[in-house]
Amino acid sequence: MIRCFLAINLSSELKEFIKKSLIKWRTINCKVKWVQPENCHITLKFLGNIPSSQLVEINNTIESATKNFGDFELSLSSPGIFPSPNRPRILWLGLDGEVKKLAKLQNIIDTSLKEFGFEAEKKGFIPHITVGRIKRSPLNVNIDPFLKSSLPNNCSFKVKEFYLMQSTLTPKGPIYTKLRAFPL
Repeated sequence: MIRCFLAINLSSELKEFIKKSLIKWRTINCKVKWVQPENCHITLKFLGNIPSSQLVEINNTIESATKNFGDFELSLSSPGIFPSPNRPRILWLGLDGEVKKLAKLQNIIDTSLKEFGFEAEKKGFIPHITVGRIKRSPLNVNIDPFLKSSLPNNCSFKVKEFYLMQSTLTPKGPIYTKLRAFPL
């Protein structure tokens, strides 16, 4: 079994912005597990543990469904939190640009993987980049240093491909390995 997900990797400039911003964000008054900047990505579909014998068939299905999709451009939007300001658990950066095209790509992937038993996203696709997770937040958590982050003006990037990624969980955090690239 291989733990996998489909994702768009971020530009080196965007990862550098996240790395520099962590200094300011760490002033949040609760325990946050920050995502290593090199591991930040846009998740298109979490597959979970799948038999390695299914990888070739899944890869072929995804490639067929997304070939000739075409590249598109994204940029950073404002920071946000899931599920709510009263109960922050996930700290994320939103996306702007051709987000409708991103949502269409995600929907194509969702639809094409139904034949393998993967369910479509029930809550709907909210394009974002997870940068931190709060295990237990105190009652009066102040996440303003994160929510009031100033974003760079020109932090846009072209999406020309996405990847099937393997996620290996370790005590120090996940290790991500690219298994397959899907050019757009």
